[in-house]
Amino acid sequence: MKIIDTRPLFGDVTEKLLLLLNSLTEEQWYCSTCYPDWKVKDIVAHLLQTGISRLSIQRDAIFKGNEQRSISFSDLSEMIDQNNSIWSDAFSTVSPRVLMDLVTTIEQQLAEYIRTQDLMIDACFPVTWSGQNISENWFDIAREYTERWHHQQQIREAVQAPSLYEKKYFQPVIHTLIHAVPYWYSDQQADNGTRISIRINGESGGNWILIRQMDSWQLNEDDRSLNTQNVIELSEDIAWRFLTRSIPVIEAENKIKFSDDSELLRHFLKVRAIMIDD
Repeated sequence: MKIIDTRPLFGDVTEKLLLLLNSLTEEQWYCSTCYPDWKVKDIVAHLLQTGISRLSIQRDAIFKGNEQRSISFSDLSEMIDQNNSIWSDAFSTVSPRVLMDLVTTIEQQLAEYIRTQDLMIDACFPVTWSGQNISENWFDIAREYTERWHHQQQIREAVQAPSLYEKKYFQPVIHTLIHAVPYWYSDQQADNGTRISIRINGESGGNWILIRQMDSWQLNEDDRSLNTQNVIELSEDIAWRFLTRSIPVIEAENKIKFSDDSELLRHFLKVRAIMIDD
């Protein structure tokens, strides 16, 4: 996997988030988002929750010793969903002003902490949606960046603010999320040498080749030099929305092009880079 260094971006993205939140009216804090049960305020509370958790566990070592244990995607997804619900309920009576003060402190501390991190050590948290039990730190940091980018983008869309689509900020998101693909194809059998070309169109997109080798799937960047009959094509806009389940799979399905209707290609609809069960 090619290293993606998102550390320098956390400060900028945090500043943009705080400027956005400071500009919101009382009414905008309660605008509906792409999540049926969450308003803008709920997404901000979620960002606060994840920031507090990372700083407490990783920076402040609240858990001593090795607390990591193997857990299935479904079980971890359910646990995260329960924690999200508890946190959302707990903050239902917290005012936007108080929430703003809290999230300002935590997001700034998080950005500063991330900036100091060594990219190549073992991460505190594995990137579970990629199937890893142990991840390199750069990958976990990049995953955290995608969380902060896509949740901020969801807020921006809810309040009709300008998007964060500049290549500097958007390309690392796409190039991180795409690493979910091999894990979600792990149960798909195919002959060794089978290739699937994944083309994400747009300035921040790219071309990747999913190859069956040694009875497993591997993802490599693709310069389109190989003649591949199996092609999956989508826009960068649909890619981030689909992979983070910011839109339903059925909506994404109508906007993803498959070179044929085979089960192997359409299995791509199972891929996700977020801890949500379909």
